[in-house]
Formats: sequence, structure tokens, C-alpha cells
Amino acid sequence: MLATTALINTVILLAISGLHVYWAVGGKWGMAVATPELPQKSGEKAFTPGPLITLVVAAGLALFAVLHLAKLGWLPLPLSEKWLRYGLLAVGGIFFLRVIGDFRYVGFFKHVTDTAFAKMDTAYYVPLCLVISINAFWTAVG
Repeated sequence: MLATTALINTVILLAISGLHVYWAVGGKWGMAVATPELPQKSGEKAFTPGPLITLVVAAGLALFAVLHLAKLGWLPLPLSEKWLRYGLLAVGGIFFLRVIGDFRYVGFFKHVTDTAFAKMDTAYYVPLCLVISINAFWTAVG
């Protein structure tokens, strides 16, 4: 079960990382629903991240995937088991905080719910973040 949860997270995290790289180099697919929109502003974005920050996010997601592979022993890292566990617990915590959200635009407790992003967030992003969070916690303690 540990290998399954770690591999599921690895695939998801690498796919999302790749999508962020695609966006950073100018890709447009999925961008319309990738960031929150201001309420009643006909699609105006709450923020628009630039290519550099998008690449930083992509690198972070790839690093999170590497931690899962290291826990399985498939990718050696110069980290003790204790620090690897802490890293995976941090990954689980980060994604759990994303599930909770900012109480305005993202997450389970968002108040802006009538935008295209908000609908995608409710239907896909929050459940996906919950799966990543649970799998990361499971991988950390397994």
C-alpha cells in the first residue's frame, strides 16, 4: 500500500509540475481556470503569476515527487529517514492547507464560488489536493 500511495503522488506531482513548466514557457491550455478570478469582474484574475514563480512552483512540485521516490528507496537522497519523514509530513501539510484554502478564493471554505476557477477548484483541485495530502501523510508514516 505504501508503494501505491507514493507512486500515485509521484505521478500526480510530476504531471502537475510538467503543467507548470508548460505554462511558464508560454503554454495556454488550462490557464483560463488555473488561477482565481475576482468576483463580478467578468474573468479578471485575482493574480497572474509570472514565468519565474511558475517555474519555482514546478520545481517544488518535482521535489515533492522526489521525496516520495526516496521514501520507497528508489532514489537515494542524502537525508536520514527522520528528515525524509519530516519532508513528507510538510508536503501533506502544505496540500492540506490548500484544501482548507484562504477562505476567499481557494479551498473548501472559499466564499467566491461562482467563477469558472471556483467551480474547477470545488470539483477537481480541492479533492486532488486532499488525495495528495492523505497519500503524503500515509507515505511519511508508512
